[in-house]
Amino acid sequence: KEWLTKAAKEGPQLFEWQAKDKSGRLFWVEVNVKRTRIGGKERLLAIVRDITERKTSEEEHHSLIREQAARAEAEKAQQATSRLAAIVEYSKDAIGSLDLDGIVESWNPGAESPQWTGFQPAGGSMLIGTSHSVRHVLPPSREWTRDRDPSNSTSSS
Repeated sequence: KEWLTKAAKEGPQLFEWQAKDKSGRLFWVEVNVKRTRIGGKERLLAIVRDITERKTSEEEHHSLIREQAARAEAEKAQQATSRLAAIVEYSKDAIGSLDLDGIVESWNPGAESPQWTGFQPAGGSMLIGTSHSVRHVLPPSREWTRDRDPSNSTSSS
């Protein structure tokens, strides 16, 4: 009714609407309502056109755009992951990972340097799969304490 009032007072109105057929199925229509003179009398003329096919096509188009954006985002994330992996792989610093239980899961080649003696405990066994605190894998020259203030330039590193 709002559209009819607007068409009568403001001029032609064009809008999309979901209509229902006799079986109760919803489908999209485009409605064009305008004021006109028919048989010498002022009337409102409504032209209704089924646009279900167009709406389906538009939705498929939007779906493709969303899929392309998701693929582009995944590719961007993969590139960032690859760059980070390269940084870790070629770093001369020891970079490792521990699970939440403190089990060593992995480390980079930089961790196998002789300066990181903590990665070769007595007996020469590897640390992967064992539980260690970070204190056990840091060499004495790189000992970290909870009290150390990173902003204090006199702290040893």
